[in-house]
Amino acid sequence: MGSDREKLAEHQTAPAGPEVEARGGVGRQPTLLGNVAAAIGPGLLQRKLATRLLQRKGVQPAEAAAPAPAPAPDGAGATVDPAAMGQGDQQGASPVAPTQAVSATTGEVKIDEKATDPVNTALAEMKSGSSLEKNTQKRIADGKHKIAYLEDLATDPKSDELLKKWGYDPKQYTVKINPWDKSQMIVQNNAVGFAIGANLVGSKNASKDRWKTLMTHEVSHLVNKDNDTKADSFERYKGEFRAYFLSEFAGVKDKADRARQVREHILRDYAAIKGRYDKEPDFKKQIDGHLEPDVTDNLDNH
Repeated sequence: MGSDREKLAEHQTAPAGPEVEARGGVGRQPTLLGNVAAAIGPGLLQRKLATRLLQRKGVQPAEAAAPAPAPAPDGAGATVDPAAMGQGDQQGASPVAPTQAVSATTGEVKIDEKATDPVNTALAEMKSGSSLEKNTQKRIADGKHKIAYLEDLATDPKSDELLKKWGYDPKQYTVKINPWDKSQMIVQNNAVGFAIGANLVGSKNASKDRWKTLMTHEVSHLVNKDNDTKADSFERYKGEFRAYFLSEFAGVKDKADRARQVREHILRDYAAIKGRYDKEPDFKKQIDGHLEPDVTDNLDNH
């Protein structure tokens, strides 16, 4: 798995790197969430933060030690071939303020087909999309995965004080409150999206099309239990490969080229995997020979 710091660095690539992963458990500190989406280039949406919730419920900030880093982001700062991303992926506010339904107490997005915010607009289109999109939309509509906008999450009033105490730069991180269990989370300020348990958090500035891939990508990890694998394992690589192959890079028609682009993206943004790839010939051979998602995986998020 590599050290927590290594994981953090990883995940700071796509959501700031993709994943530095720290698993939960007794004594863990507030979850550290990064921008896991691949920062696919200037102005392009970075996807979820692969950081998982490592929280210590009920612990007062003063008692907490330095928070354990969560999985590194999946590609922050990384560049992806334009053909892999599709159209409409530019960030930025819409000229017309969208209507949306958000809970005043949690920031959770209410699923409403009449709302015109990015999440609800994306979900409405996904109902008539591919099987992957339809199944993802249904799982979210059925309440299996909740969604909240990052900008609507409450900030801990002592955020700067806590971050300094834990050894994090307040200019790069903010202590946010988990909208569902009220635990503390350390979130990278450039985060665009990430998973919290079975739920998702993402930016309002992400386009409708980016939200589609964010949701299909993250739900793919959830239904296949990818987060149970080690950050530097071949199983983790296969999980990231599947999610990117079927979501962000689905627009690349030539599958061999798509596999190449996905592999390069992961090796660029996931430090733990890259470390083993560079040092272990057998591990490198496994990765270079993995050209399509495993057919035994849940490939359509059913």
